[in-house]
Amino acid sequence: NSNLIGKYFAFQGLTRLYKAAKMRDSREKYNLIFSGSGYAAFAMASAGGGMTSGLSYPLGVIKKIPHAMAGGYLLPLIIANHLQKNYFSAYSYLSKVFRPKSKNSEKESAYFFLKKIKSIFYKNLMPLKKDFKIKQSEAKELVEELFKTRKSNIQADPVTFKRNELEKILFLAFK
Repeated sequence: NSNLIGKYFAFQGLTRLYKAAKMRDSREKYNLIFSGSGYAAFAMASAGGGMTSGLSYPLGVIKKIPHAMAGGYLLPLIIANHLQKNYFSAYSYLSKVFRPKSKNSEKESAYFFLKKIKSIFYKNLMPLKKDFKIKQSEAKELVEELFKTRKSNIQADPVTFKRNELEKILFLAFK
């Protein structure tokens, strides 16, 4: 659930991380990564972890996939699901990191944000994906673990997910 404080911190974090992603190795790049990560942590702390964070937890515990890496694979699919359910506002706001002067509608801006996130996450994470696979039967088990242990993540997410939607997201993220 995004709020003004969470959106502010998310925007500041994403701005720094995006700038760092375009830089060569340097002290400034690592300072931006460090400060951007800090802002992102404050954003999550103020808004509460949603479905991406919730699903990343059992992936780490059961499948030994690092939490941040799991989140990177899941985030674009979770965002796409949010957009299909007409949740645009937070993503439209964050799209201004990439296109500050855009006059697009909230929906168009949110879809543009998804496109940018996909290009960033998948470009940087795809080489590592071969190390992690999830079968459909495992996806079901992971979703059950989510519903048993991560109720706060389910409640914090701005849209409602059905179990089969989450199983499909897990399977697609790690097929």
